[in-house]
Amino acid sequence: MERRHFIKLVSATAGFAAGFGAHVGEDTIADVIAARGERLISDRLVACPGRRPTYRDRSDMVYHLFLRVEVGEARFFPAADWTGGAPMVKLPSGQMTYGHEASVCNYIAEFLNQDLGIKNELANGPTEGPGPVSKIVIGSGASNKQAEMYLGTPRDPNFEAGSCKLHFGILKGKGTLVRKQYGTMIERDAHVICDCHRRPLYHPDSRGDQQTDDYLLVTRIPGEAPGTYVTIFAGLHGPGTRAAELLYSDGIVPLRELESLHDKIGFRLGRTPFFQAIFRASEFDPELKFDDTQSDVATKLELVEAAPLTRRL
Repeated sequence: MERRHFIKLVSATAGFAAGFGAHVGEDTIADVIAARGERLISDRLVACPGRRPTYRDRSDMVYHLFLRVEVGEARFFPAADWTGGAPMVKLPSGQMTYGHEASVCNYIAEFLNQDLGIKNELANGPTEGPGPVSKIVIGSGASNKQAEMYLGTPRDPNFEAGSCKLHFGILKGKGTLVRKQYGTMIERDAHVICDCHRRPLYHPDSRGDQQTDDYLLVTRIPGEAPGTYVTIFAGLHGPGTRAAELLYSDGIVPLRELESLHDKIGFRLGRTPFFQAIFRASEFDPELKFDDTQSDVATKLELVEAAPLTRRL
């Protein structure tokens, strides 16, 4: 599989910190996304009354669906609380995380830099700005305390996130699953996507007891301050969370999948959508030549279901 924007997986070294910092901007996606970045993208959109907006290319749609903020900054909040062990990858901000979540940060940063042309502003921006902050949360409530605040945990999922009632959550399933992760075969409780009544909807498949696919739940809700947003990329397991990088890899997720998401959530140009979307991550490959995590990594991501979220007054 080829990925146009792959950056070799991060490592906890000073050399990486300097290089990755140039992409992530000290772990901060700065005001430029809402300023210069917004102008760059919006100038490329054409709206037709009563019809789906026409996007010049795939990056426009990705930006508006997952990354657009209206004020302030957007910052990464990657997982650091997985029961499988302490985080071993250090981001330039000093945050510690895991290989899967670091790779997702890597892909998002590369998408912003390469596809949107946002370079110097990110690299030179402050670590923390004085204004309001939007969150890009990577990992589920089982591994990320930030995600737990909104989604709960698989043992106790939450369906009231801020001012939105959620349609979907992550619930503890039956039995266990085995997968290759970080150089070893691990066995963990199976998790499932459930509805707001805790009824199981989607669960990972397995061959024998070895996991063969996974699911990614994307949740986009209002942030604490007006014009800010919380976007959560939560996999049932590590491969599902890692699959979020495929959204930012040119050509991996076909445009028709994004257009389907666009239609299902009733997206309107110029308005940042609140929604939940479920993606199936499949075709695991434990030996990708450009991956250093020694893990089962999904190479295919497809939309399964999506629904808009309504903000309560």
